[in-house]
Amino acid sequence: MKLRRAAVPVAALAAVFGLGVLPCHWSVAQAQPQAGVVSQTQGQPALELRVTLAEWSLTPASISVPAGRTVRFLAQNAGILPHALAVEGPGLYAESPTVGAGGTAPFEVLFSAPGLYDIFCPVNAGEHRALGQEGLLSVLPATSSLALPATGDSGREDHPAAPLAAFPPETDPGIQAPD
Repeated sequence: MKLRRAAVPVAALAAVFGLGVLPCHWSVAQAQPQAGVVSQTQGQPALELRVTLAEWSLTPASISVPAGRTVRFLAQNAGILPHALAVEGPGLYAESPTVGAGGTAPFEVLFSAPGLYDIFCPVNAGEHRALGQEGLLSVLPATSSLALPATGDSGREDHPAAPLAAFPPETDPGIQAPD
């Protein structure tokens, strides 16, 4: 009799999982291509970006890419729970398959217009996003006038890397202006 009682809840769970009634994004099916998702690059090789997902974080959480380029995202799960990566913005939604701990899922997106896009983990109907697993992707005009600063040592003795000051010398309390 005890065995029969235990079998009923197990059979009910098996029926729920067997019928695919899993919570949102727990299935292992590949996400369907949607607007902005491409399977081949458009003339130029895709920019490859690795986004590491862990419990309640994305790294990097802020990304900039040029418009008109295909970006190949590598969503790498460094956490324990299943995670996925979604990109959502003006006229675009794309999502990687959900991956388990240690897994990586690639997917490609063509960003045809400049704008701001949310990146986040869509697992559990937005619960992971609500816990802080989100970031921002900026798509810059293809001919951006953004000047990026040089970083690190240039490797040239006639042009050493100079440290940046947080304050002008006259306003920094730790620096005395020369007389």
